[in-house]
Amino acid sequence: MATSEIEAKDKPCIFIFLASKHPKNKLFICEIGEQRWRNASSKAAAKKIQILAQYFPELKLLLDSLKCYFLCQTHYNNLVARNTLINKLEANNQISLDPEENDKSHNFHDFEVQVSLPDPEYNKLLKKINELENMNRQLLLKNELLKNKLKERFNSQQDHIEAIIEIAKKERNNLYDDTTNLMEDHNRFYLDSLLNYSPSQWLSK
Repeated sequence: MATSEIEAKDKPCIFIFLASKHPKNKLFICEIGEQRWRNASSKAAAKKIQILAQYFPELKLLLDSLKCYFLCQTHYNNLVARNTLINKLEANNQISLDPEENDKSHNFHDFEVQVSLPDPEYNKLLKKINELENMNRQLLLKNELLKNKLKERFNSQQDHIEAIIEIAKKERNNLYDDTTNLMEDHNRFYLDSLLNYSPSQWLSK
């Protein structure tokens, strides 16, 4: 053997925390009885332990003291000699090692699916929201049409008012011209002019 049983007893298996944390998973139960122990500080073991420490915080605290730990035969074969666990961890970035935790995870995902499925009440509310949005769009459209009509009506009234003002100006100018003409030709209203003018001549002025 690489080390004696006395040395192995003095230095516990570095993965013993996995056995206590996941007692129902046979993959992590420490080997009992006579077996071959490996140093946790060996090149192959240290390399795998550093990788696994990314997923198990407990190992990070032990990286500087690997010489104080061993690996039992089960943990060496399952976690160091093989890459099955590391491949799963790298693929999923997270793995539940306890069967009970796996069941809880499945139940939780099932619950998420149930929550995400729309129920009749949700469909009713969604339909009501769509109806209100359609009504709001129709009201906005009607409001815009009314605003345009008022604007057109105002423009028509404004044009009408301006036309009336223009007519009044012309009539005033005509009245002013008539008055001016009368004032300039006031001599025709004298008695002598009235006697000399014929009605047709007088009205033509």
